[in-house]
Amino acid sequence: MSKSLGNVIDPMDVIFGISLKDLQKQVDTLGFDPVEMETAKKGQHKDFPDGIQECGTDALRFGLCSYQFKDPEIRMNIDHVQNYRQFCNKVWQAFKFVRQQIGPNFDGRNIDISSMSSSPIDVWILGRLSHLVKQCDKHFNNFDLHLVTQALYNFWINDFCAIYLEYSKQMTNGETFCNVQRVLFFCTETFLRALSPFMPYLTEELYQRLLIQNETSICMVDYPITENYPWKNEAIESDMELVKNVSSGTLSLMKLFELSPKSSEVYIQLQDCSLDTYMPVISSQLKTKYVSFLADDQPLPCRCLQKEISPGITVFVRIEDASKIKEQLHKLELNRLATLKKIEILEKKRRKNHPDMEDKEKIYMSRLDPGRLSEKQVLLSALTGQPIERLF
Repeated sequence: MSKSLGNVIDPMDVIFGISLKDLQKQVDTLGFDPVEMETAKKGQHKDFPDGIQECGTDALRFGLCSYQFKDPEIRMNIDHVQNYRQFCNKVWQAFKFVRQQIGPNFDGRNIDISSMSSSPIDVWILGRLSHLVKQCDKHFNNFDLHLVTQALYNFWINDFCAIYLEYSKQMTNGETFCNVQRVLFFCTETFLRALSPFMPYLTEELYQRLLIQNETSICMVDYPITENYPWKNEAIESDMELVKNVSSGTLSLMKLFELSPKSSEVYIQLQDCSLDTYMPVISSQLKTKYVSFLADDQPLPCRCLQKEISPGITVFVRIEDASKIKEQLHKLELNRLATLKKIEILEKKRRKNHPDMEDKEKIYMSRLDPGRLSEKQVLLSALTGQPIERLF
């Protein structure tokens, strides 16, 4: 950006938003040479064809802190700030759901999380919260603000909203639901305190709505410290990684063949491990018509798509209409052939523009030691389908 070219962004325009017409009016008031003025307007039209959307103060501050300010040069991107405006909206919407789950009369001022009987998913989210606090503490001390913002974003989006909130939707009553209410409140309250230095306006508003008869500003409460968040269970962390892999692998399989989760039946076959206690989590992630585990001695279901998630874990998705699968396989085959054709065209262009490239590659390969050369030959043979002796 250059002030002399008139393409400097006013932070107030990012906070409140501005149209392209008003942006170009600002250039008219700078008194530039007509040629420079026209150049500046063309640049604005290219960079902001629809103007700049309203992002708000908190999103701008969070976006600026997410850059590595220790770098000698920072390339500011308005889309980056607008993404964090959507993050603000995600925080607000998730908070509304939490308030709905815990109820209007819930008082979390004296809850004791450490004394309650927690399920594995409760222990997992508390472990992720402890990891968040540890990361914030570490990176604040090192002045790595971009890593703090990254940790906050990942916890709220990938751990809390994507997994634990979805799991909590299945809980409606009983002791388990009471524990979920406590964990929801505890995670939300801690997260708001951790986020407050970057988004003071949003967190203050939500913090006042979270607590009953709250007379303290979030700016006056203690920032979360590692010593108060001791939860960590590596076994449960490992199990949850398997759960996430199973869920994402199953969803990607259904998406590939355009199968609706609501009408799909899923069977999961496990060897040398057990995820029975995580069935509510898997069910909340898949949202399928039916999902269950297959024992080793159970017969495999018929008419199913099969995918190996990892050694010892296989997923089966039952299909009702085989014709749809055949159509999708035909589409995939056409896409494969089209991709191979594009590769062939690019290869011809490469050979035309660089006719001596193959000779240079042979010279380079011949200079490698025999062991590495042999591995390279085997890899190229596997990729091209040609015998090794025909490659060189």
